[in-house]
Amino acid sequence: MSLAAAHSKTQVEWLDGTLGEKVHERAYPPGNHRKLSSGSLGSWRTHMDALREDDVDWDIRIRTQLLVFSKAARKLSTITHDEDTQQAHPAFETKSQNPIELAKRSTLRITPEDTHNAPTEPYGCDWDFIWLGHCSADLPPPSPAAPDRIMLLNDFTVPSPQYLRLHKSSPTGHIATLYPPYTRVYHRATNNTLCTSAYAVTQRGARKILFQLGVRDFSKGFDFALSDYCAGLVKGNGNGLLGQEF
Repeated sequence: MSLAAAHSKTQVEWLDGTLGEKVHERAYPPGNHRKLSSGSLGSWRTHMDALREDDVDWDIRIRTQLLVFSKAARKLSTITHDEDTQQAHPAFETKSQNPIELAKRSTLRITPEDTHNAPTEPYGCDWDFIWLGHCSADLPPPSPAAPDRIMLLNDFTVPSPQYLRLHKSSPTGHIATLYPPYTRVYHRATNNTLCTSAYAVTQRGARKILFQLGVRDFSKGFDFALSDYCAGLVKGNGNGLLGQEF
């Protein structure tokens, strides 16, 4: 990570991890945390301390990637999913349509040229959490009447289709089957997002997540609990994340 940081001119602040057995019992919020492994408990405590994870490398082209992502984040924040609109148009019945055609009609396109003239807040601020790096995520349901995904074609920082899977034995991911090779897709949260390789959080989002996962309830591993939170499955939270498929 130090080498990657030097190459991409990024400063890294290191944070010591926490061992699960070192967490005092009185520090846990209500929930079934006793069934979790020591590693999951330590991971939760570390995320609660800093709301960031520091155990993976990143692409040395990260600055170029973030320029495009800033455009996608701002554009995605303006997209509203109007269920009434879709119900009002029988032609948009999704069950009988080709999945690839549905994906195409549910997705807006951006290009690298769209990244010029970035505003003062390049990523916008109308979000709690951006899940930049994960190991698995579901796409939101098709929405051809009100597109809720954004794609960037010919992004050669995206792995080849055969590598877009959770494990070697796992089936090929949705991105590889529904979109052309080397397509990056940005979308709102759904459940079943796993791993916290990289993420960003606003101050508002940090307060809400710390209350939910650090005070109200702790019954799942951090990424599982965070996935529920971002998908709007947690009481009192209706603001999902902005997700990015890698």
